[in-house]
Amino acid sequence: GAGSGGTGGAAGAGGTGQACEPVEVRPTRSIPNVMFLVDQSGSMTSPFGDTDRWTAAHDVIVSIVQDLESIVRFGLTTYESRLGFQNPPCPRLPTQIGISLNNASNIGDTAVYPASFPGGDDTPTGESIDALVGMLQDEPPPADGPTILVVATDGEPDTCDTPNPNPTPEAIAVAETAAENAHANGIDVFMLWVGDLDISDETVETRKHLQRMANLGVGKPADLLLNAAPFYIGTTEAELGSAFRKIISDSISCEVAFDKRIGDRDRACNEGTVQLDGQTLGCPSDWRVKQGSNDSIELLGTACEDFKSGAATLSAVFPCGVVVE
Repeated sequence: GAGSGGTGGAAGAGGTGQACEPVEVRPTRSIPNVMFLVDQSGSMTSPFGDTDRWTAAHDVIVSIVQDLESIVRFGLTTYESRLGFQNPPCPRLPTQIGISLNNASNIGDTAVYPASFPGGDDTPTGESIDALVGMLQDEPPPADGPTILVVATDGEPDTCDTPNPNPTPEAIAVAETAAENAHANGIDVFMLWVGDLDISDETVETRKHLQRMANLGVGKPADLLLNAAPFYIGTTEAELGSAFRKIISDSISCEVAFDKRIGDRDRACNEGTVQLDGQTLGCPSDWRVKQGSNDSIELLGTACEDFKSGAATLSAVFPCGVVVE
């Protein structure tokens, strides 16, 4: 009798031991959906450094997609018109590459997205944004991250009704309404001007329009100046690249969700081991349990930047009793 009782005791202790192993949680990163909308109007052949605007934008976009294709879903659409409704369809969207991970081979395929300017005339920016938002609503990308539209253009908008002369107040209004509607449908719009924007009366109006597009595209009041949304101007390939990268980096979240719940926030911080590429991160300096959440942490500072920059892998282990299965 005593013997079997002893065995029972041992089994009991063993059982407790097993239940109290440290728990590894599986983190998932939020994956943004980034759609480039690239102006294919005739002015994109204007000189840009030692190439032209079209080729500069093409090369920068392809290289960014190659760098980030494993952590960002990318798609790309180009837009133009040929005399608007007089020569339908309008808008024309010649290159259409759907949003997906590991898309560098598609976006880098010059038969689909040409590296040298393939021809094109006018700039129906507003109607093209509307068309693209409609397509993204018909086939929504995965909802585990934000969907953003990055508009790369070098010209004032026109419309399908009035392709020339541009810009008309109507064309400006159509574009701004399109940015506002995109945001209302859950798709933020970011504006990148390709090429120089000199200081003249005309460009003051252009900057005002870009600022309004940027504000409306993220849900701010059109004429907000304090804490206005940024718009970007790229006059060199380096500037273009850093503008695109900044927009994309801002869309990558430093919040990481776990597959289990954190039951004890203080112990999680004091006793948990969170590592980024094998380097142990400090809590609360490099990470913290997200406020108001029991299954997410936030990375902070350089840990956040490293996480955004690409392939960094995150692991997290918490002692027994901290994590609820």
